[in-house]
Amino acid sequence: DEQAERDIYKIGLSQVLTKNALLGINLEMITDEGYLNNPYRSYRFLLDENDPAVGYGTATEVYPETRTSYAIAIRALYYLPYRASIKGEYRFFNDSWGMTAHTYEVAYVHPLSARWTIEGR
Repeated sequence: DEQAERDIYKIGLSQVLTKNALLGINLEMITDEGYLNNPYRSYRFLLDENDPAVGYGTATEVYPETRTSYAIAIRALYYLPYRASIKGEYRFFNDSWGMTAHTYEVAYVHPLSARWTIEGR
């Protein structure tokens, strides 16, 4: 019956650089507080290291009760003269549990007709 509370704060800025180019910056902060465990996940351990014949036990994982994460993303989009577009993105993530991530993406989108589009990433 334990639950977690989540507070999410986001701010974003967009700028039209030219008639064909857009730039965006987004910042996000999330704070989770309460029961953050996965109730279906447990781990298995050896009851006696010196005598494996004794058997194994299981226990539930224990997580901290608070997690705060931050992410910032920078995106650029350029519309090409022949109806296609190219996009670039960088995202940085960090949280209070020691996780850090860097994500990069480059994408090309090209419409073939009113119903079909090709996208490469």
